[in-house]
Amino acid sequence: EGNGGGGFGRIAVDYDLDPKTRLSASLMGFRGNGPGDSVSTRIAETPGGVITSNTVREGTADFAFGNTNVDATFRHSFAGEQHDIVVRVATGRQTQDNDSTTVTHNLLPASADVYDRRNNSNVVRMTTVNADYQRPIGDNMRLKVGYEGRFEDNSYSTAGFLAQPTPTAPNSPGQTNLFEAKRDINAVYASYEQTIGQFTWLAGLRYETSHFDLNQVTSGITNERTDSRFYPTLHLGWAFDDKNKLVFSYSQRIQRPDPQQFNPFVVIYSPFSLSTGNPNLDPQRTDSYELRYDRQEAQRNYAATLFYRENTAGVATQTIDIGGGVYLSRPVNMGSSTATGLELSAGGKLGTKFSFNVGGDVSYVDVDPLPAIGAPARSGWVVNGNASLNWQVTPKDLLQVNASSFGGQVTSSGEIEPFALLNLGYRHKFNDQWALIATVRDAADSFRSRTTVDTARVRSFNENRNNAQTVFVGFQWNFGRGPRRDNQQFDYGGGPGS
Repeated sequence: EGNGGGGFGRIAVDYDLDPKTRLSASLMGFRGNGPGDSVSTRIAETPGGVITSNTVREGTADFAFGNTNVDATFRHSFAGEQHDIVVRVATGRQTQDNDSTTVTHNLLPASADVYDRRNNSNVVRMTTVNADYQRPIGDNMRLKVGYEGRFEDNSYSTAGFLAQPTPTAPNSPGQTNLFEAKRDINAVYASYEQTIGQFTWLAGLRYETSHFDLNQVTSGITNERTDSRFYPTLHLGWAFDDKNKLVFSYSQRIQRPDPQQFNPFVVIYSPFSLSTGNPNLDPQRTDSYELRYDRQEAQRNYAATLFYRENTAGVATQTIDIGGGVYLSRPVNMGSSTATGLELSAGGKLGTKFSFNVGGDVSYVDVDPLPAIGAPARSGWVVNGNASLNWQVTPKDLLQVNASSFGGQVTSSGEIEPFALLNLGYRHKFNDQWALIATVRDAADSFRSRTTVDTARVRSFNENRNNAQTVFVGFQWNFGRGPRRDNQQFDYGGGPGS
């Protein structure tokens, strides 16, 4: 647990060169820091219930994090409906530092206290470039082409020591490492859409190539990976009338592992827990099939979607007992998994002062066995939900209640249990230029993470009770002569709605 503070600021400017051309730019910055405390107990016993060891670990930590981002956008509209070009360039830098010290009390067998210390320092730099062009082609036909680039330059460093008699011991070479990862992703895409009476079809194709350079500086290990692939999409729609529509969709997409998951350096988190990455990880690919029904009324909209999703080469955690009660965890690619389910959503107005959005899904998940970690085939039901209610108390005062329920996850090695989150938001508009914004994240202090590992080789239960409660109070200033928009969205990550 712990408490912290921080500050957030954002400035955005729009400038119209002419009625059809707009330049936009924004600058955002966020900084936070604070202390934290932790307590954990580890008890080992024989099958007969005799306790063989009892260890208590108490830790203190100081953390700091920050995020800066600047972006610029160019928009130009040509003659004709839906005929425009949009180019956006953004660059940002994220930093995270965590300095922790832990004392281990060895109660059984009794021995002297020992100290661990670890400092993690991560820097993530990212630049994105997007260009979209769309235009009509004849009657009821539209072409869209574009480019998307993502360029990452990441650095992760760790320093510290383990099991020393004093908390001021020097850093150990075995606990010190520097890992650098650079990843460039380039993609081009095109789609063609045509409407024939009540029938609409859209076909698209995306070509994406990724180049990854890994450098484990401390160990002298380097690796270079390149992969390229086409990703198709297809949408078929039928409009029964102006209010009711049925759409079938197929898409293929990719989810790449986090760069840190490739780091082969073995990090010792405690005398009993080690972790390492896997430089041979493959990205997860998903084939998604959906059948969606939409209904649009004057002030409300409804949607129901049947879906089937097949995942290939997803990432699971392999936990290995290396002896002496010590476990090593590493990410590995699993076989495949499927999810079949139904998603429902609705939104709109309730009278003159209230508006709402509500949605949820229920799915049945099947996960293939993974012999590499001794995990059998698994299956189960997963239910998720979210809802938000806006109350326009007065023309200048807006309240929002936002609730989310995460239905857990079935994994190759076990399960992640469900939890819920409650957020609150308030906005007071002084005038067209100034507004007060206040948000409370995790107002009910309900954020918990419970993970169960149950394989032929390892059985464990882990619960993290992080203090995720965050209170934000800030001001928003609109300047210039552009149109004012009433914004009913809140950012519960620490900043105001945008």
